[in-house]
Amino acid sequence: MVRVAILGVGDETIPHDVHGMRVLRALKRLAKDHDDIAFIECGVVPENFSGLLRELSPELVVIIDAVSPASGDVQVPEGAQAVRVIDRDSVGGISFSTHALPLTVFLDYIETTMGAKTLLIGVTGPLGKGLDVHASAEKVLTLIAEHR
Repeated sequence: MVRVAILGVGDETIPHDVHGMRVLRALKRLAKDHDDIAFIECGVVPENFSGLLRELSPELVVIIDAVSPASGDVQVPEGAQAVRVIDRDSVGGISFSTHALPLTVFLDYIETTMGAKTLLIGVTGPLGKGLDVHASAEKVLTLIAEHR
């Protein structure tokens, strides 16, 4: 039984948009013995995985995506790294990767049709391979535990 579904989002061909996917892969390695967690690599179309989410019927759906350093309430110095929960009301001003459907609409859909809680986590960090994915993955696990 899957209790948590974690979706990594981003375009791997764009260095500043790959963080969600890279952190998801690090999470898979950290939490590999947790059968109650599903790890889903969504690329730029997380909405294409709504059918799988319905089948899994998780209690919590977490989306991890890259955000710009100056987004939301927290200002992060250029080149620094941060992992934080993103308030959905502030998403309008946040630079997320390009999605066919806005993430807020997708999150609303999950909550309304599946009854699952949702959590949006933004990752900011150096471009490309400069991100400490292990530290970011550990922070994501902490945030998930705090919001369950």
